[in-house]
Amino acid sequence: MTSRFVATTVLDIYRDNTGLAASGSYDGYNDDAPSDTPVLVDLPSHLHKSTTQPLDPASGRVTTIERWVCRMRPGTDAREDDRVHERSTGRWFIVNAVDLPAGVTGAADVKLTLTRVAR
Repeated sequence: MTSRFVATTVLDIYRDNTGLAASGSYDGYNDDAPSDTPVLVDLPSHLHKSTTQPLDPASGRVTTIERWVCRMRPGTDAREDDRVHERSTGRWFIVNAVDLPAGVTGAADVKLTLTRVAR
């Protein structure tokens, strides 16, 4: 496999539990319990954060917006709504989108668009 990035961190991917009872199975809102067991561990990855600070002309305030992008090796089984944990910093992310581009010379890297969440 060829990759176009240098791994800068190691990530774990968590996928929510399925198959729980439908009526109030978790805290009364029919939510599935978050999984405590990762489905994929020690994935070499590259996280990149870009920050913009647009000015809202109506209020005159500046808002900071973070955009997180993650690249993983080809064939990584990442899905939307998975949770990603970076153990070295303790940061948690939610996967918003998974991009599996077709590579011209072989398998292309898996690109994830992430949202950082507080935990």
